[in-house]
Amino acid sequence: MSGCQLTNQYLTLTPEGSSILNELGYLFDMMYKAKSTNVNIYNLSQVLNHNPRAAKLLNNNELLTLNSQEVRDLIISFNNFLLTSLNDDLNVQDHSTFETTELKYEIEIKGNGTSCPIHDKHHGNMLSLELITPPANMLNKMSILINPHYQSTTNSLNNIRKNLNILTYLDYSMNQFKTVPCQQHHHAYPHSLEIRTSIVKLPSVLSINVNLTNEEFKIINTFKQWLVPEFYAFRSPNNSGFNFRNMDIEGHGEKYELLGYVCEINHQSDTVNGAHNLVTFVKVKDEWYLFNDFLVMPIPEEEVFDLHYSWKKPVVILYQKSSQPEFNYWKSFQGNDAILYRDHFAGGIRKAHQVDYKLLTQEEAPKPGTMVAIDAEFVMLKPEQLEIHYDGYKKLIKPKQLSLARISVLRDDGVPFIDDYIVHTSEIYDYLTNFSGIEENDLDLKLSTKNLVTLQTAYRKLWLLLNLGVIFVGHGLYNDFRTINLQVPQEQIRDTAVIYYKSDFRRQLSLKFLAYVMLKEKVQKGNHDSIEDALTALLLYKEYEKFIKTPSGFEDALNRIYSEGKRLRFKVPE
Repeated sequence: MSGCQLTNQYLTLTPEGSSILNELGYLFDMMYKAKSTNVNIYNLSQVLNHNPRAAKLLNNNELLTLNSQEVRDLIISFNNFLLTSLNDDLNVQDHSTFETTELKYEIEIKGNGTSCPIHDKHHGNMLSLELITPPANMLNKMSILINPHYQSTTNSLNNIRKNLNILTYLDYSMNQFKTVPCQQHHHAYPHSLEIRTSIVKLPSVLSINVNLTNEEFKIINTFKQWLVPEFYAFRSPNNSGFNFRNMDIEGHGEKYELLGYVCEINHQSDTVNGAHNLVTFVKVKDEWYLFNDFLVMPIPEEEVFDLHYSWKKPVVILYQKSSQPEFNYWKSFQGNDAILYRDHFAGGIRKAHQVDYKLLTQEEAPKPGTMVAIDAEFVMLKPEQLEIHYDGYKKLIKPKQLSLARISVLRDDGVPFIDDYIVHTSEIYDYLTNFSGIEENDLDLKLSTKNLVTLQTAYRKLWLLLNLGVIFVGHGLYNDFRTINLQVPQEQIRDTAVIYYKSDFRRQLSLKFLAYVMLKEKVQKGNHDSIEDALTALLLYKEYEKFIKTPSGFEDALNRIYSEGKRLRFKVPE
């Protein structure tokens, strides 16, 4: 089972969770639905920001204060943190209800006394392998084994070394041997203990940390092709470890294929701060892609495997079993939707408890085609950052950061069944009250009179409705869904901003103006209210459904709306 399947299975089991595995599951699902367009990672970022273990790994100055080694340390530490978090999240689940991908290497440690009765064996596990450079004498030995006819001169050995690759490093890193003085019986006669550490079981996905020194990377630069696209793992004859080969001559090796790797790019000397960044090479089916911040582009395979540049250092490498089943996205959703039928408040019910909605019942369970009306309100966490030139030209450095503050969802008959205010613990730059209707303290867990929920609870409800196949009716839904990070298929959207749009005018009509012209109602007279806005969009859509029943009915109505708009300058009279 792939990581996507694993996390999506997990989502059906933990409706209120805000774990990293949970948020990755949502993110992978949205990436799948987005079909190669970029998605918002704000929800995952929030979970990471509130995780004490992740806090020191989040470098907020874009690596400007780090040198080459520190950049590598950062991404390797984050990889270890991520794997540990995923493993911890999985361990609290009932594994009998779903299939998982094995993440761990199993380690066997044997201790044997050369002249005493100590014969110990212990087992443990780890989630990633720290790659170790074999000593020079072992590299020389491997070079001679590859071609025994070469004389063991320095030049000839260096030439043969070019044919060594990562498999030599894997062999050495997974089969460690050392001798240490025996402390237990040392008083009788000095002797040694032989300690052998071996990997005796491999996970389906090999996570390999390449935390080498700059001098060790220079050795890799000399190899003809250090990274290999695939290899075979063989058990040792006594089942005490693994050996790795390029070919499976005997037909009983386990094949692993390169999934991709994170690579450090050095723009200046290794010791210079802020002159290094990270890119990722990923194989998708039979094609290779380069991920460099927001840039994603295909890249030739020879460039992926060319590591003779001193400025190009592989840092985290992933190999996967070729027998690992491919990801099969669910055809019909069968998840735990219990959270749609009950309240789940953060901090309990408020004293001034006021219910403006009626929860769904099991008899009203949403199904494909169920129509709901939706509206969302947002607050601003950070303003946009602009670079203003002397001639007045403005360049956007960073966009504003919006956060979901309230979400309302109504039945087809206009009765609300969700009206959630989202608790915020971080500082809010602007409540945008004139547009959102959100007042100061509304989202504060201690001071609010609203019934607050966590972002994860609100998102879970929307994610369920999306995957249950409901039709969302609203006004200006594209921006709302993008900010929330919901990738909703077009066939599940009925957007009145798009429906009531006449391309000749190149102007979308506001919900307030459409309500005045079409419904003879004045809405948004004070601050915005998401229940009122969702209901207005629903009524507008029902008017549209009436018009399209007659030939040219809606086209004539749209012409009248825009004519009235021109007369009123598209503003509702006071």
